[in-house]
Amino acid sequence: MFSPAAQRLVDVAKDVAATRSAGELTLQDILTGSLRDPSASRLLGKLFSVEEKQLRHTFPEPSSIRRCQGRLPLATEFKEAIRLARRLALDYPSKAHPSLISVPHLVCAAALSLPKAPEGLHPPDEEAAAVLLAGWLDTDGAQPSLAELTRSFRVLRCDLLDRLFGQDQAVNAFVDGLFNVELVCSADETRTKPAGLFILAGPPASGRRCWPNWGRTG
Repeated sequence: MFSPAAQRLVDVAKDVAATRSAGELTLQDILTGSLRDPSASRLLGKLFSVEEKQLRHTFPEPSSIRRCQGRLPLATEFKEAIRLARRLALDYPSKAHPSLISVPHLVCAAALSLPKAPEGLHPPDEEAAAVLLAGWLDTDGAQPSLAELTRSFRVLRCDLLDRLFGQDQAVNAFVDGLFNVELVCSADETRTKPAGLFILAGPPASGRRCWPNWGRTG
């Protein structure tokens, strides 16, 4: 359903909800999590016609994030946003993941599905948001900049090192490999073959099954 980057955003939102000791995952959580992604925060600013500083004031991130253990039920508004995101993904598919909900689809749907726009923000118009989304996927949001990639992988490296103990060398090799894969994909848009292949080997309880989920980046 979700692209790897969109799934990672949902995971961040779950951590935000867990930090708030919330009983369900809400749009507030996904919008707060979006501000950790430079590209997503820029898109959110354009949707609400405000600067990033005001967005961070409206959707403040907790000073420390607690990991979400297990599943969280989805709020009704969040379910509606996912349905809208699916429709947007069909109408305006991502070049990188044509059949999946990408981060721009999810951010757009979350902004449009808010029952009431927070104080100081103008609720986006669905038609105008669709036009913005289509242009974003074609130009601004088609490929992340080198600075955005670097920031994203810096966060990923810290996240993996925080979760996996005693495997610093493996984490660094894995993240460096993923970074190179993203550079190849950004430079060669006509590529149809896999840009990279990772083989995870190790003894039981070394986290092999968790790495594909924790290592989602784009």
